[in-house]
Amino acid sequence: MTRKHIVILLCAALAGALLGLAGQAVNPNGLMGLLSAPGQGLRELSLSGPWGNLGAWTITLAVTLLPLLLLVLPKGRGPLVWEDWLLPLTGAVGFFMVFFSVNPTLLPLILPEVWPFASLCVYCSLPVAWLVLRVLRRLEDQETGRLAGALRVLLWACALLAAFGTAYIRIAGFAAQASQALSGVDGPDLFGMGNSMTDTVIGGLILQFILLLLPLAADLFTAFLLAQAASLTAVLKEGLFSQEAVERCNITARFCRQTVVWSALLTALKNLLQLTFLAFPLQSDFQVYIPLSSLVLAAALYLLCRCLQQGKELQEDNQSII
Repeated sequence: MTRKHIVILLCAALAGALLGLAGQAVNPNGLMGLLSAPGQGLRELSLSGPWGNLGAWTITLAVTLLPLLLLVLPKGRGPLVWEDWLLPLTGAVGFFMVFFSVNPTLLPLILPEVWPFASLCVYCSLPVAWLVLRVLRRLEDQETGRLAGALRVLLWACALLAAFGTAYIRIAGFAAQASQALSGVDGPDLFGMGNSMTDTVIGGLILQFILLLLPLAADLFTAFLLAQAASLTAVLKEGLFSQEAVERCNITARFCRQTVVWSALLTALKNLLQLTFLAFPLQSDFQVYIPLSSLVLAAALYLLCRCLQQGKELQEDNQSII
């Protein structure tokens, strides 16, 4: 993994952190209203007259039938398989999504508020699941080079998602906690640092942010490990026991060991800080934190590299005997 790869992952984490901070400035009611706007617009179009009603039904049918086009496109897609049943199901979900968004009074009392968001998530998740299954089917019986290339893309996608998601979840949680803590502090006292309560709140938030950085760094090791594994797949095209693959395995194994060491040290440091400041009046959920994802991934990748190295040694021994 080069310096460029590290910068890319850090940029993904920064984007997740910024989005987590920006999410606190977004009004949830405004987001729900934005998702409900298309349904309200279609309802107004339907009530505008016969032609408007025809146009609303045309849009509804388009949303319903659009996933079904994947049953015949692209040209030469091959015979239908079992995962293609997800597409008619997507069309059915799309129809009910639009219909009940236009007619929210037909839903139970609480559902009209969450229906646009929930139905849109289900509608989008079905074609995504179909796409994943189709890609896996296309990868069957492929040569090693293409499989290695697909694995590299998949690992890099997972690395970027891990970096983005980790930073987003951690920073969004801290921002929500900070917003809740500062909501009880008056404006003049907050910026003027006029009383001990304000000092306590600010000091607690600073300490909480420091405690946040340690598990955040440990979680980011998961993204770095995935990126390192992606770089390892680049040499698989030359063969599992090629000299370049073995050298890359040595580098990856050292990286895995360092990851385990730093994850353990960061975890121990966080726990020590929690114990040290346990008496500090801080709104926090103190717990023993272990970065299982990065540790398990590092151990699995380390063992894989060792298996490849031992396979190379056995291959050389067999060749020397022959």
